[in-house]
Amino acid sequence: MMHRPVCSRFTSKLSIFRVVAQSTIVCLGLVILPIVQAVPPSQDLLSKDAKGWLSFPDYKTMSARFDQTQWGIVLADARLAPFRNQLRQQFNDQLATAEHRLGVRIADLGDVATGEIAAAALQWGDDEKDLQRGFVLIIDVTKNEMAAQNLLNNVIQSLQKKGAKIETKGNHISARLKAKNLQTHNIEFYLNKTVLIVTDHIVVLNDVLARLKNPAAADSLARSDAFQTVQKQLDNAAPNLKTDSQWFVIPLDYSAIVRDANEGPRRRRRDRIKVLRRQGFDAIEAAGGRLGFAQQGRDSTMVSFIHAPQAKRKNAVLALNFPPAAELPPDEWVDSSAASSSEVSWDIAFAFAQLKSLVDDWLDQPGYAQALLSEMAEDPRGLQIDIEKDLIAQMKGRLSFSRNVVLPVTETSEKIVISIPLVNAPVLQQLFKARLPKDTGIKHHISKKKHDVWELLPPKRRGDAPPRQGFGPRDPKPANVGNRVKRTINPGITVAYGRFFYCSDWMYLVDLVDANWKQRNHLAADNGYQGVMAELGRMAAQEQGGISSSQFIDIAGAYRINYELMRLNKIAKSESFLVRLIRAISREDEPEDESTPKKRINGENLPPFAAIEGKFGLGGYHVYTRPDGWMIYGCVLPPTPAAH
Repeated sequence: MMHRPVCSRFTSKLSIFRVVAQSTIVCLGLVILPIVQAVPPSQDLLSKDAKGWLSFPDYKTMSARFDQTQWGIVLADARLAPFRNQLRQQFNDQLATAEHRLGVRIADLGDVATGEIAAAALQWGDDEKDLQRGFVLIIDVTKNEMAAQNLLNNVIQSLQKKGAKIETKGNHISARLKAKNLQTHNIEFYLNKTVLIVTDHIVVLNDVLARLKNPAAADSLARSDAFQTVQKQLDNAAPNLKTDSQWFVIPLDYSAIVRDANEGPRRRRRDRIKVLRRQGFDAIEAAGGRLGFAQQGRDSTMVSFIHAPQAKRKNAVLALNFPPAAELPPDEWVDSSAASSSEVSWDIAFAFAQLKSLVDDWLDQPGYAQALLSEMAEDPRGLQIDIEKDLIAQMKGRLSFSRNVVLPVTETSEKIVISIPLVNAPVLQQLFKARLPKDTGIKHHISKKKHDVWELLPPKRRGDAPPRQGFGPRDPKPANVGNRVKRTINPGITVAYGRFFYCSDWMYLVDLVDANWKQRNHLAADNGYQGVMAELGRMAAQEQGGISSSQFIDIAGAYRINYELMRLNKIAKSESFLVRLIRAISREDEPEDESTPKKRINGENLPPFAAIEGKFGLGGYHVYTRPDGWMIYGCVLPPTPAAH
């Protein structure tokens, strides 16, 4: 009947655990009898229509364990109070939409919960026209009914000030609100001696209440095939883990629920989720995971399973082909000072071929991807490089990714390097030398050791340029087009040592390829790295196949740049990968174009990073490919002196 637990994240300790429950509200009518038995696990109270689910089985215990972790200890530091408070405010701002739907501040739930806090999103109906969706929060308030009642009273008073019409029937309170667009929605609350329920659909409330009386119902989330498949794998992967947080999701269904909840009435020209279904991504049938804090000698322990039977994969989803390897150590150019390092075994050429159909479908232009590749290969005005045959086909099935932070920290301190081994590096090297000089957006440099490094200049501004028609040049050219977007650093590419390299800073790339790698302190030989890999190996001792992906992370190194820039109130001008990605997604201008950058966090009173640096440890994860999906093991180890 119902679907979709809201796997949104959620927390009472906002600064620490950014888990946002994207949730829920609604309900009307019904004669609801008081229920006094102990609250069953939320997976027994939700129907198999739950599409996303997030649960803290024992919120108080989770909180206590989290306080023992490195992040819990760091954020408890009184010197970080300004930073912590600013983060809390930011978190509340991000939850404004959820708070509007729920009528309750998610942050307040931790103060009333004595057991589980769970959030879910559900979807039910026979076809698309009949689909109904609802969000729900379920909070165990056993022996804390008075605090829960006080919270509910405050919520109701707040809703009344917003013009809500309130109707009370026993333990059930229904609030009816009218939005500015005159649309109405209900927020349904139910509170008894053991449980507080908040939802935005009466059907969801009725169903949860019925299951409180009969938690052994056969059509519950806990007894659904998809849920049991994932849970069985997690049980086998970490039988001794004491779970502090757990989640489950039907990926495409959940994405549709969250999308429609945020966008309201559809105005999109194209349903991207339908595109993904046509391209075979519904073969990723379910995913779930568990997280535990401060146990088994680890700061945190994570296991996740993605269920995607090989036999059901087709079209573009076939690109997710990660052949297992006996081991995946960092490439030899990765230094022990790296903040993070990732290795992926991936059939790149095969993946590229499969993804062309996704591009065509995404743009609703059959044959577009191949036509574009053909134009790039044949257009006499262009580089005349056949991307698929000349570049992609040269790439072997491995990708190395490293993130370094150059000190002292500035806006450009983060250096991202990606390398891919090549089948025939000299051939690609000669092709670049012959073709790249034709592109005015690429600048050639020769390093001291005679390596050709190509600087990728920023794109020219579009100005008021008319939309491009086909593949030809724009005509006429607007007068304000042509000036390049300002950028502090430019990325670069090169072919060296049998590899294709991309780097976020072409000058850093020059230094990298000119360095004597034999004299470097390789990450693979570092004691801290080896300790993390050994722990991951112990966690996955039962796995029979090889590793498809491996990551190592130095927590202090990874977070240092953003922390230091917050102290300097320069985070808005950062050239880090994360900040650039956020700008790209939000379509913001480059930092130099922003005359008065927004200072979301005032870091003037933060202590120097050196004051907290030693409190962080090392971590990582391993991904194992199976015929029915992927199993992921991850951990963070407690800090040790000079571990890395």
